[in-house]
Amino acid sequence: MATLSALMTAPSPVSERAGVLQPVLAALLRKNPDERADAHETERLLRATTGSGGALPGLLPW
Repeated sequence: MATLSALMTAPSPVSERAGVLQPVLAALLRKNPDERADAHETERLLRATTGSGGALPGLLPW
């Protein structure tokens, strides 16, 4: 029962091998759906990983 409780309430671990994508994955894996990153937040986080804030092909057109 403790394992089931932990799965539902504990933060999802993000791999150390995620590198610069760690903040993006953490934002997408939040337990509470209302706190998860939406498309705009995800795009912002992905742009931040490039270090330039430049265009990321194939992402949102806005």
